[in-house]
Amino acid sequence: PGISAGARFYRNAPQVAALFDHVFPMVRDGRLIRVRCWACSIGAEPYTLAIEHDRRKIADYRLAIEGIDPDPELVRAAIGAEYDERELLGGAVLHGARRWTLRAAG
Repeated sequence: PGISAGARFYRNAPQVAALFDHVFPMVRDGRLIRVRCWACSIGAEPYTLAIEHDRRKIADYRLAIEGIDPDPELVRAAIGAEYDERELLGGAVLHGARRWTLRAAG
């Protein structure tokens, strides 16, 4: 599938920062935080949270992220985690996520 209209990595960077700087730190002692990303399209939002958690090397809590979308084709694309550079331009490449699989554009 092509990129969904609003799907970009780090598209809401201030909200991502607020979660990691203010909300998630309220949970400590290795507890599990469950996050659901509704209408996640190609998976940019859940992967953004996973990338940011990994980037910050946080050990105070565990993070379980679930992406949900009503379109099975988009869910398959998200599970495949293959993105072209156009889809990554929202910030993932700039945040050190080069380990994500790149597919040929076009």
